[in-house]
Amino acid sequence: LARNSLFGGYGSYDIGARGKLSTLLIIFNFFLLYQLVSKQKLSMFLVAGTILGCLFLLSMGGRMYVFQTFVVLLVFKTSFSQARWKTGKLLIFIFSGLLIGAAFGLWRMGSSLGVEKAAYSFFAEPTFTWFSTISYLSSNEVPLLSFPSNFITSFLNLVPNTFFSFKPYIVSTASMVNDYQNPLGADSVWSTFVINFGSLGSCIFLCVTGFILNYLRHLSAQSRFMAVYYIMVCGMLPFQFFRDGFYILNKQLFFNFLLLPAILLGVTNLVLFGIRRISNISSSQTLPSVADE
Repeated sequence: LARNSLFGGYGSYDIGARGKLSTLLIIFNFFLLYQLVSKQKLSMFLVAGTILGCLFLLSMGGRMYVFQTFVVLLVFKTSFSQARWKTGKLLIFIFSGLLIGAAFGLWRMGSSLGVEKAAYSFFAEPTFTWFSTISYLSSNEVPLLSFPSNFITSFLNLVPNTFFSFKPYIVSTASMVNDYQNPLGADSVWSTFVINFGSLGSCIFLCVTGFILNYLRHLSAQSRFMAVYYIMVCGMLPFQFFRDGFYILNKQLFFNFLLLPAILLGVTNLVLFGIRRISNISSSQTLPSVADE
């Protein structure tokens, strides 16, 4: 990580370092949830990694993935935990999350704490995100159907840049329409959907998405892995779903939340199986046979 970006807020914004730390926090979240869903003893390494990851991200001016951590814990404690939170604990947890988010938002802008400024910090981002929709509507007509070039090519982002970079082949939403602007880097979910699918196509896409989410909820009752995946998806919906394009969303849904944890979990289980296998062979060789006795 870039050391100069720590505790610097917007003054030393490092997208590369923040992206790597965000991915690491997602992995910590996934395996911490897996232990919670599996009713295992929590690993202090995962707990410490989650807490430190949140603190470092907040110090670098990033709040969204920290909010996701709050939401996934909230979903677990309200829908999957045996000891579910009552209304009092739930409200305290939500209020604490909003307070911390607003406080760090003011800090990274260099502002002093105040009620009006805290409200501005919390509501400014969704308001500014709507700029992309305003620029789209001012220069384009809303089509009934549209070919989702951006959505289809966004899956190329699933391939890690370490192997090969497909970024030049990914079609951006800005290139599909006229005079599209998102000055603060965030895309409104409305403009993203309409540009990719059109008005009617967006309705169909949302219906399919709702069906898939409901099916994931059904699978979450049958598999611990799918339960954790469903919780992670729910954690993304309140914030990232409404501000990031398919380029990021699809990588989150299919790589960071699904493929990468599945690979890490499979490798871990394979290593543990090998250790147990070697241990059993060693134990059987050290035991005296009946003929020797």
